[in-house]
Amino acid sequence: MEWVRERFGNGHPVLAIGVGLIAGMFLFFVSTRMSPTIALLAGAGLGVTAAVVINPAVGFLITALIVPLERFGRFTDDTSAFTISIMRLIGLLTLGAVMLHAMLWKKRIRFGAAFWLYALYTAMAILSFTYSSDPREAIRASGQIVGNLLFLFLILNIVRTYELGRRGVDLWLIATVVICLFTVYDWHFGDMTLSDQAIGDTDLRWHTVWIDNSEWEESLTG
Repeated sequence: MEWVRERFGNGHPVLAIGVGLIAGMFLFFVSTRMSPTIALLAGAGLGVTAAVVINPAVGFLITALIVPLERFGRFTDDTSAFTISIMRLIGLLTLGAVMLHAMLWKKRIRFGAAFWLYALYTAMAILSFTYSSDPREAIRASGQIVGNLLFLFLILNIVRTYELGRRGVDLWLIATVVICLFTVYDWHFGDMTLSDQAIGDTDLRWHTVWIDNSEWEESLTG
């Protein structure tokens, strides 16, 4: 609490008052216009937003936790040129918090050799638009590469200690193991919650694995 008091309570009272007023009006609007469930989720989201703005390391840990769950939180189909997901929203929020801290407290932005090497790779991916035979897939893949570059930027500017880096890796591994176990269970004993149709991949395409016999029958009948 002392860390928060020093930066927001004493150093930036106008910012603290502004955030409080905006948050109060937002909660009032949500609680009176939407269902209790939506209002509860909105309140939780507002709390997460406040925590990330106060300490961007929280956003880094949340992002690391939900990376393996990214397909569950997509709001668009897998084959859309531009995909929107909870992971990307949290990442953008964390990026904004990092830039806010850099401007308010004159923190030095770090890049490093690894960032510039991956930035060169990103530029090459974007240049592939000019000769790609499938522009939409090129755009989709390049968007993922840009997301990786931004996540690398967050790591370089947030992870300053070994302990924080290890916590991020631990959360990522825990989420990965949980989703793998659930996937195996759902495939053999569940109701195919992870199928493409359920997750959001609704465009017609040829799967690398057989989802059901309908694709096999269609391939035989032509």
